Amino acid sequence: MKHVLIVGAGAAGIMAALAAAEAGAKVTVFEKNDIVGKKMGITGKGRCNLTNTCPMSEFIARTPGNGKFLFSAYGRFGNTDLRANLRRWGLETVEERGGRVFPVSQSAVEVRKFFYRILRDKGVTLRLNEAVESIYEKNGQWFVEA
Repeated sequence: MKHVLIVGAGAAGIMAALAAAEAGAKVTVFEKNDIVGKKMGITGKGRCNLTNTCPMSEFIARTPGNGKFLFSAYGRFGNTDLRANLRRWGLETVEERGGRVFPVSQSAVEVRKFFYRILRDKGVTLRLNEAVESIYEKNGQWFVEA
């Protein structure tokens, strides 16, 4: 069994942890904060804007900076895939004006609690309040200092 270590329990870290756990890996997530998805609380004025339903070309055009490098990643896992996974895991969403997607609960706090519960249900080990100081390899083994 592979052991995957993820630094950060933000949106990307959460999704990486869930993907690795569903692929059969043992997963440990290190997060310097005391909760998962802390920054999710500020999206959509506290309602947690999860994604947008617009076509991928438009989605990428709205990405700050040079979003073109995301075509490959979004081609493998895009906004419709995200909504399908959220539904499969038990989080219902609603589309609002401008294609913005929010949880039916309209609560970022509920979304953070949802992801915490799903991570735990999938067997992910959460190491909250642990900032990673270094990652190193010694004699073919990897070590994390937090």
